[in-house]
Parts: sequence; C-alpha cells; structure tokens
Amino acid sequence: MGRDECIKTIQRAGLPLPGKSSCFFCPNSKPREILSLPDDLKDRAIAIERNANLTSVRGLGRRWRWEDLIASDRDQMRLFDDAGDMPCGCYDG
Repeated sequence: MGRDECIKTIQRAGLPLPGKSSCFFCPNSKPREILSLPDDLKDRAIAIERNANLTSVRGLGRRWRWEDLIASDRDQMRLFDDAGDMPCGCYDG
C-alpha cells in the first residue's frame, strides 16, 4: 500500500490522519516542527548537535543549528513575559 492509498483508507474509516512520523532529531524537520517538540526532546537534540563531529554541516538544520533556533524562540517568548500586564498599544478606545 502506498502513501496515497493509505491516506484514503484512513479517511474512509473516518479516522484522523496521523502526524509526521520521524526521529525527533530528523534534519528534515521544519522549524515549526522543531519548536513544537517537548522541551526534553529539544534538549536531547541540542545535546546530539553539540556532541556531533560536524565538518560539512553547521548543525542538525544542515546550514543552521537547532540550538540557535530554539534559543532565539525562547528569547522572543521572554519578551511577552517582560511585558507583564501592559495593554496592547493598538486599541485607542
């Protein structure tokens, strides 16, 4: 059974399609997939990346490091923590 036939069979049965199936450290993962990983798997992937003997790629993202992506996302999310209860500036009324 190929992928298309499998999808049709699942849909005919009224079942939800399963998510992507891969290793949590798959280098083909998209940034949104990486950022949606639980923190323990992010930490394990970063450890793999740090311990790898990388010579032809920069990190698990090949041209970029997962560690940089995850750190950047965490830093950006901290901006919301620092805002506290500050109201949105777009409402004027």
